[in-house]
Amino acid sequence: MIPTTSTRRAALLGAAAAMTAGAASAQSLSDLIQRVNPQSPQTNTARPPITAGRQELTPLGYALGFQPIRSLLSSGDYMSAIATYRDGPPASALAPAAAAAEDDPAAANAAPRTLFSSSDVFLCNSELGLMNFDATSFPDSTTHFSTAHDAVSTDQENESGTRLQRLRRFGNRIIRRGAAFVTGRDEIAVYTQRDYERILQLNYLALNYLVAGDRRAYNVNRLAIEEQDLARRNFEEEIGRAQERLGQAREDSTNGAKAASVTDTFAAEFTSYQPISGRVPSAYVNPLGFYLSGAIQEITSVERPALRGNARASYQAALELAGTSPQLAAAIQAMQAPPAPGERILHIIIGEGFAPSRQALLYGVQLDQQIIPVRIPIYAPNGSSITRLQLAPARGAPIARLDAVGDVEAMVMRSQQDRMPQMLLGVIASAWRASTEQRFAADMGEFASSVMQFKQSFDSPDMRSWSTLPSKFHIARVRLPANQTRFRLDALSGTRVAHTRTIDVPADLQHCVAYGRVMDGVLTVEQPRRLWIDGGIEETAP
Repeated sequence: MIPTTSTRRAALLGAAAAMTAGAASAQSLSDLIQRVNPQSPQTNTARPPITAGRQELTPLGYALGFQPIRSLLSSGDYMSAIATYRDGPPASALAPAAAAAEDDPAAANAAPRTLFSSSDVFLCNSELGLMNFDATSFPDSTTHFSTAHDAVSTDQENESGTRLQRLRRFGNRIIRRGAAFVTGRDEIAVYTQRDYERILQLNYLALNYLVAGDRRAYNVNRLAIEEQDLARRNFEEEIGRAQERLGQAREDSTNGAKAASVTDTFAAEFTSYQPISGRVPSAYVNPLGFYLSGAIQEITSVERPALRGNARASYQAALELAGTSPQLAAAIQAMQAPPAPGERILHIIIGEGFAPSRQALLYGVQLDQQIIPVRIPIYAPNGSSITRLQLAPARGAPIARLDAVGDVEAMVMRSQQDRMPQMLLGVIASAWRASTEQRFAADMGEFASSVMQFKQSFDSPDMRSWSTLPSKFHIARVRLPANQTRFRLDALSGTRVAHTRTIDVPADLQHCVAYGRVMDGVLTVEQPRRLWIDGGIEETAP
């Protein structure tokens, strides 16, 4: 069951030997590494020996490159974040390259490095869509979200299309996967979005339409709910197959005991995340989708009163998934009666912080007398200091406290926990492959250390994920006081008001929607727009 050869490493070793012909010293190979992989800082100190267990948890690749963009978003500079993501940050903006730039003019003037490629259609358009949405650039956000959705739809059509279409798609994925395998750069492979990313992308497209006052919001959000149910069923089948393969590996007569030891030890590293993942029963618990359906149905019930009962059912479904929410409970109660004359309703939705991001876990796996280093991408939460959001008249006491009904952080961590069998299979494969590589490199004598340095510097797991997603969604359905048109939204950190923004609601609006984003450094809120029921934009062709 343990492989006897390593195609990927043989290709790397051959490339290394060819590129260092006539100068096979460790120093010359180190210089080569710096040119091929400028994000790996040069150092004169040897790395300490790998020991068993966790070594470090660090961002690499996409996650590392996204950090300057996240800083811009956290300060509210959305336009600079969009430009940086689209065009790539200058090399001097990346911390590992900053020191080298002073001594190397070429490095200082290097072309910007973008974070995405032609294989990342869903990812880059989801990122740009959300950044434009937070910046209230709705035409651009609609375009990007629609393109991301079209990329998923194209994949689904190809899977069920003609034989030629399926072969073409399969060939493209094989080519990119093979390139990732040979080079050690897993981000070369076609990006495969997670289920929750695909569903939240549709939620955001629906929310984009809703905030812009476009009635197409309902059909898109309904699709998100249907897609979520289908994804859940597919996941159950997929994870069942992974559990079966993992069981077979643990019961293997030759290496079963080693596999069991590796998986049990590695799995224990995730116990600290269980309080977060345990907040939802599965990664497919998404009350936000049903809340949006309820809000859209309630708004449309102004024109079609029969939909008020549908809105009640949607709010009820959201409450069942959320568990506890005074806002949803009040919305359900309100739907049991016709709207009061002159009633004005504000639906407010705020995204908080950032969803968990991918980190590279360097882990020492004990195999017999060997300590095998493996690097596995895992999700780690991002903290937020915001503890409460509340709405109040511009001069008055709070009239509503927003409820957290979309726990993206818990969904991401639950997805990681539920997909642990797949991750453990990857750890087993990586450990056994690395063990073979170590024995292979040991046969190369003095050149071995240079080759292993090349391997370790060039390898990078897939660190891509939708990094602009918030960690939570907070919502409130507020019946506004008569004769009040100016309100304030407060974001509190403990008992301290960290941020305040003003929301102006015209007196003649029956329903309106306000979306915002709060991070430790900034709170932004889009002013409500006129919806279709109040003479806003009408549905247009996609």
